[in-house]
Amino acid sequence: MKHNINFYFDEYKPKVQLLTFTNLLIACVFMIFLVGCVSAYTHHLSKQSAQQLKKMQQTVSNKKILVAEFETALKDRKLDPKLTALVAELQNKIQIKQQIMQQIERVTENQKSGYSILMSDIAGTIPQGIWLTGINFSDDEIALTGLSKQAHLLPQWLQNLGQSDYFRDQEFEQMELLNQSEQNLTQFQVVSTHSAGENP
Repeated sequence: MKHNINFYFDEYKPKVQLLTFTNLLIACVFMIFLVGCVSAYTHHLSKQSAQQLKKMQQTVSNKKILVAEFETALKDRKLDPKLTALVAELQNKIQIKQQIMQQIERVTENQKSGYSILMSDIAGTIPQGIWLTGINFSDDEIALTGLSKQAHLLPQWLQNLGQSDYFRDQEFEQMELLNQSEQNLTQFQVVSTHSAGENP
């Protein structure tokens, strides 16, 4: 009968040492490399951010310059005299038509038919450069007062007006002209009378 006796105790067995000088050196080198990589990447991101910020600042600066130039252009902008005169003339024509419409609304139902023809004929024949400031009418006559920048248009306008439905076969017996040299305007008043036996 055989018996095996082991005189090789555990404390004498070779043990694996994880923390050695070589391993520690490798770990330090790896950590230094890792820190270097992180530092380089962070520096790269920081540089990109700085470049983007610089571009944004440049864009904002350019837009501020454009806004300043636009504001200066608006301040220095001069109105076109021809455009201003055209706008004023259109506004006057609109005002005339509004006055005519207001007068039409103020007449009675029995008078509205005849007077609407009167107002329609005036509004339909009046040319640019002439605008009315007043219309006075009675059973016997109609007086038109107004202003004109081109007085030579008045005879042609009266001729066209005389051929309209309301003024047909009527006569413009009176016409007064008054120059307003300061405003370069001519003030006029025209009186039309109904023919005998004609009812307005």
